[in-house]
Amino acid sequence: MKRYTVILFILGLVFFPFYLFPEGGSLSVTNGESDPFYFVLDPEGFDELAIGNPAPVYEWVSEFFKSKEKSVPFSRIDSGETQFLNNLYPGTHLLVGFFKSKNSLRYPVKVLGLTVKKEINYRTSYTLYREPVLLTVPGNKGILKDYFIDKTNEIPVVTVPGNTETDTLASASFSDSFRPATFTRKRGTESGVYPISDSRFWGMGGTRVTYFKILDKKNNKIGIQAYSEKGFSKSLSYFLYLYFSRNKKAENTYTVEVKPVFKGSKNGFIVLWEKGKKKPLVIGFVSTEGSFMNGEIDLMKIPFNVTYSDIKKADITIDLTSCWFNLTKNSYEEFFLSTLDTIRR
Repeated sequence: MKRYTVILFILGLVFFPFYLFPEGGSLSVTNGESDPFYFVLDPEGFDELAIGNPAPVYEWVSEFFKSKEKSVPFSRIDSGETQFLNNLYPGTHLLVGFFKSKNSLRYPVKVLGLTVKKEINYRTSYTLYREPVLLTVPGNKGILKDYFIDKTNEIPVVTVPGNTETDTLASASFSDSFRPATFTRKRGTESGVYPISDSRFWGMGGTRVTYFKILDKKNNKIGIQAYSEKGFSKSLSYFLYLYFSRNKKAENTYTVEVKPVFKGSKNGFIVLWEKGKKKPLVIGFVSTEGSFMNGEIDLMKIPFNVTYSDIKKADITIDLTSCWFNLTKNSYEEFFLSTLDTIRR
């Protein structure tokens, strides 16, 4: 029987040792993650690639997922399951796939290159993990737009007490390329404003968001929602600086701090800081699940008399920032994201 050597490698990222299997034999692929893995073997046009050259691979795969014209019959491997790729002919093969994340609308892509040569008779297996990631792709655009129809728009909602009926009071959304021009860094007693290129923490665990929303949940409840592709770190806080007027004498007397993660758990808290007071007041709680954050403020707990009707009628604006605390060095970096105008009805 003829013998072949199979070289397995992650294109452009990690090159693996030689793996071997025979002509007409099988290569087993196991999903080592909790999310299902969808893949296609030898997609149309893959033979145009220079296997092992990372730049063309990245560009080709990116364009492959952006295409709106193709209909691709992806195969699915559920968590812990194994699928066999049988009767691979001599030459180059390409496996392109992605993990369908439960808590994100962007899916990590994996690319596996297979080169079959005539040498040794052997059968091998390979376990797929999301890391390292070649790129991520949106699950509701391009080639995947209609693939998960009625599924890609399902956003997992973290359950918190209160009425689920909501109206948007204020919101902001951001492109993938968004970044502020500057940021504030405080280290000990020293502070200053620096260009964003000097930041150590911009883009990490929740500092950059896709959207941030403030919701009217009725019954004197205010909802807080955010989406961050990289999830939320225990080093992160969001600050909402409240202004009841924007005239020259306007002051920021009250600031809401949203702490998504506390001591590594998925649950955090929302507090109200009042100028001149050393301790904040807990006014709500927040939960996270993957890339999603959902919280609730109880207006009955704030020290001044206000209802959701008052908020909708008032001329309130909010400066929204994200802040990364580096407690080991007694420092933080704060990033201005947007000024939110409450929607009056």
